Amino acid sequence: MLSQNHLHVSLLYIVLLTGTKYGCGGGGCGACTVMVSRYDQLHNRVLHYTVNACLQPICTLHGSAVVTVEGIGSTKTKLHPVQERIAKAHGSQCGFCTPGMVMSMYTLLRNKPHPTMEDIREALGGNLCRCTGYRPIIDGFKTFCDVSNAFNLFPQASCLIQSTCLLTNHVFSFDYFDTCSRMGKKRACGSLCFQGDRLKLISPVDLTNLLELKTEYPEAPVVVGNTTIGTNLLLYPYVLFVIYLLCVHVHAGVSVGAVCTLSSLKEEMEMAVREMEAERTRGYQALLQTLRCLAGKQIRNMAVSPITITHRYRSLRPDEVLLSIDIPYSKPWEFVSAFRQAQRREFAFSIVNAGMKVVFKEGSNIVESLNIYYGGVGPTLVKVGLTPQALRCSALGRCATQEAACRFSDHVSLFHFKTSDIDPSEALGMTGVVTFLSAGDVPGQNRRMWFNNPEELFAEEEVTCVGQIIGAVVAESREQARRAAQRVKVTYQDLLPVFFTIEEAIQHQSFFDPKRKLERGDMDKAFETVDQILEDEIYLGGQEHFYMETQGLIAVPKGENGELELFVASQHAAYTQEVVGITLGIDSNKITCHVRRLGGAFGGKVMKIASLSAITATAAVKTGRAVRCVLERGDDMLITSGRHPFLGQYKVGYNNDGTIMAADITYYSNGGCTLDESSFIMEKALLHMDNAYRIPNLRGRGLVCKTYLPSYTAFRGFGGPQGLMVMESVLHEVAVKCGLPPQKVREINMYREEECYTHHKQLFSPRDMLRCWDECLDKAGYHDRLQAIQQFNTYNRWKKRGISAVPMKFGVGFSKGFYNQGAALVNIYKDGSVLVAHGGTEMGQGINTKALQIAGRILKVPMSSIHIKETCTGNVPNAAPSAASFGTDAVGMAVKVFQRSLVSDLFVLSRQLPWTMTIGAYCQKVSLSATGFFLGPHTGVDWENSEGTAYYYFTFGACCSEVEIDCLTGDHKNLRTDIVMDVGESLNPALDIGQIEGGFVQGIGLYTIEELQFSPEGVLMTRGPSQYKIPALCDVPPQLNVHLLANAQNPHAIYNSKGIGEPPVFLASTIFFAIKEAVAAARRERGLGDSFPLSSPATAERIRMACEDQFTEMAPSPKKGTFKPWSINI
Repeated sequence: MLSQNHLHVSLLYIVLLTGTKYGCGGGGCGACTVMVSRYDQLHNRVLHYTVNACLQPICTLHGSAVVTVEGIGSTKTKLHPVQERIAKAHGSQCGFCTPGMVMSMYTLLRNKPHPTMEDIREALGGNLCRCTGYRPIIDGFKTFCDVSNAFNLFPQASCLIQSTCLLTNHVFSFDYFDTCSRMGKKRACGSLCFQGDRLKLISPVDLTNLLELKTEYPEAPVVVGNTTIGTNLLLYPYVLFVIYLLCVHVHAGVSVGAVCTLSSLKEEMEMAVREMEAERTRGYQALLQTLRCLAGKQIRNMAVSPITITHRYRSLRPDEVLLSIDIPYSKPWEFVSAFRQAQRREFAFSIVNAGMKVVFKEGSNIVESLNIYYGGVGPTLVKVGLTPQALRCSALGRCATQEAACRFSDHVSLFHFKTSDIDPSEALGMTGVVTFLSAGDVPGQNRRMWFNNPEELFAEEEVTCVGQIIGAVVAESREQARRAAQRVKVTYQDLLPVFFTIEEAIQHQSFFDPKRKLERGDMDKAFETVDQILEDEIYLGGQEHFYMETQGLIAVPKGENGELELFVASQHAAYTQEVVGITLGIDSNKITCHVRRLGGAFGGKVMKIASLSAITATAAVKTGRAVRCVLERGDDMLITSGRHPFLGQYKVGYNNDGTIMAADITYYSNGGCTLDESSFIMEKALLHMDNAYRIPNLRGRGLVCKTYLPSYTAFRGFGGPQGLMVMESVLHEVAVKCGLPPQKVREINMYREEECYTHHKQLFSPRDMLRCWDECLDKAGYHDRLQAIQQFNTYNRWKKRGISAVPMKFGVGFSKGFYNQGAALVNIYKDGSVLVAHGGTEMGQGINTKALQIAGRILKVPMSSIHIKETCTGNVPNAAPSAASFGTDAVGMAVKVFQRSLVSDLFVLSRQLPWTMTIGAYCQKVSLSATGFFLGPHTGVDWENSEGTAYYYFTFGACCSEVEIDCLTGDHKNLRTDIVMDVGESLNPALDIGQIEGGFVQGIGLYTIEELQFSPEGVLMTRGPSQYKIPALCDVPPQLNVHLLANAQNPHAIYNSKGIGEPPVFLASTIFFAIKEAVAAARRERGLGDSFPLSSPATAERIRMACEDQFTEMAPSPKKGTFKPWSINI
């Protein structure tokens, strides 16, 4: 069994090195990065390189050393400088990506002790982070650069790295690893064979041995880095893995050997380009251009060049082996270029790519020969035939076009059906399978309730979406359970109707109740008196949470009186406890939920984790054993869903000076097959629809569409980013119609009075909001840069820039008032130490750190004497969810409240005795334990009368961003962003700035990169990091400046602070609107109008088609209904 495991399985479950995290199983996130050291006999040296443990079969590491994050340092012994600096630079929030980041940087230092910034960016190119926004990680690691000014963190971040540690790269040694690293110096004398229960892996010792084995096992794949087969290795009974074959030879060009990795090829190409004349290396330069963007460093270290370069080459017979490919030097008058466009500029598969080679007649521009190949437009590479023929013997510059069409098909059945029979017999007969669970095995209720809205745990009769759980297999191992689940047979009958999109739901009038509306003013009268009326719409796509740690828990039956313990990754432990109790038919007092920390959550670990907990608890009770459930990345994305897609349709009345007098907006969201939290999310969208603007006549209607997709749920912002985005689209279109700068139209319509009422009649002061706006424009140099951008656009035809600034008003707290509460338990022990337990959940936002600071400030004791206990329903019952940017407010105030009962008594004694002597209170029968309970303000909305105080208070901010687009490819670069945020008096500037940056970068994904692709049959196709792209390091603006508004006050929260978790997401809309400005500049140059549709996210395809030129005219959009799309906007 061990031989057929991937490395991460052995690390996590056999040798118990749990520092290496498992994030995706496809090498797409970098959380499982480790360092491999292998002896290179050709160059007589030890090679150190990073790999993805989730892809690397352990048997392929024979003769190698593996170093995990535990091997370089720990808090128990001593931190390695890499670990220390990322911590001191605040580069870890939820911490799930941190071990991979550390190992990537550590390996770089092993190979290059004095790296450049470019080296660091390349080393981290294969590591993703969903929390930080990357800036603090880079700031920590760039202290290893030999650049005196490399470390220039924003001063308010309060970094703990001192100037004295910036030149200490040589104070640590790697010598103690050398013996282990050289363990593979002696090669095996014969082939190696590793036998598992399903797989036999054989490693040939030389080429002759490989050919013999290939003859014996002609259907066996040849594996080196396992980046192609990946986790599907067990589908093959025999696999040949190759280690000992030479890589690169240089003669009349470069000959790339069969096991040469992309990293090795890249090094050889770079050396050739440096040492040879440019005329001979034009082809190498083109190849390097592609290699730098292809995959991450870990994949390039594992993927072999011939296989990757010839990935779509299919002419080999089963008994043949590819030995090498030759890449010749370029000839005189020969030019080679490579092109690619991807969802993300780096670490992403290309949407389309091309390689072109042209040879001119000597001394002329006459085409002698031309070769053009395209990838991404078919199952194999496509060679263009007509264009080269037409251009041969022609002078460069003649235009030729070729039309092509592709048709896609999907044979997946529709997924709305009635189950007639579930047969698990085959699965139950498999090795290691313990039992099978379905609806009939639930001892209590087979449904989870949320505000009287039920959702089945197991589908009983009707299945309403792909991803709905029908049953669960319990087995001895994760792999056995997954294999057995595929053998469960389900007989079903198709049901109709089936629809998935918002438009189809509107057509079928398929909506959930309640339908919400907010209105102020006289809409009809206002539309009669305005100068102009505009009607339009904008579509906003959904978003996957992509928390680095997928949903998971362990349920442990205690064996006494029906007690059960759950160690669960939940934002709402009390709700999980409640659901499990109802499912099992037992009281909540017998169920204890423990939450130490979460590897990211963003709203996605409230609802679905409760369902998974109930199912896992049922399995634990039925078997009487501890049961673990951890979802694979693809299953997590399929089952749990994410942010709601929205459609905003609006009618706006405005005057010619840009003043908006009336706006009537209808919001539609795709709620999926059950209501979940969709109604509350729609309410928040309506409550935020005014943003920073006073529109005297405003009406918003919200309808949640019921479709046959997995239920959409909470996501950071909770409907706010969608509601705000529609209003900003209104402002932008009004500015276009009036011929005014968008910034001016925004200023004209802003709230200005000292005391203002929102459209739902909540009183607030916009003073700090206006201060944020003015300060943002000033610090960004908006007006000067706007002129520079206009000049840039004048002199550049195919590159255009745009700039946009947006203000923000965001409500903090729950509009359901009873959730605005918090509790904390504080225990003081006789040795003077303090334990604090609270109902919040630490998921990277720093709630425990802030609770520690608050407790220390209240008790006037060192924070080293205070310990924050894990979240536990046995310590703090009935806690509200950690959400709505309200967690710190609730916990902080609860800790402060306990001062009234406990600390007041102790302070009387402390006047006479030092703190450590106040244990005398114990002898005087003074309680050293107390509970603080914070009763938050009453909030709520009367939807019938469109009024109410919906939020505790508002967080304000403003943002300005500049981008550059490529009009020919649709690619864009985020050049600079300036943010000014009102966080009151920050409790911890480093944490608050980290939340601002992380939220902003997540918003970049929402508005420009992250796109969910569904087939016409309602099947989610983007189920992993290979298909679904979140922002990487390359997407962060090189200049990201965050400023906290000075002298801001907030009397409503702990120590005048403000919640900051959700508001920054929307600020990334400035990237979207800057892109629109850049596209408009391109369109103006071609005599087209500034008004054009652009849905969110603004992907490369959408940007390219919005530019509209002679090339897009060659590919007209077919009429709707005349073709079957491969993907639909849901």
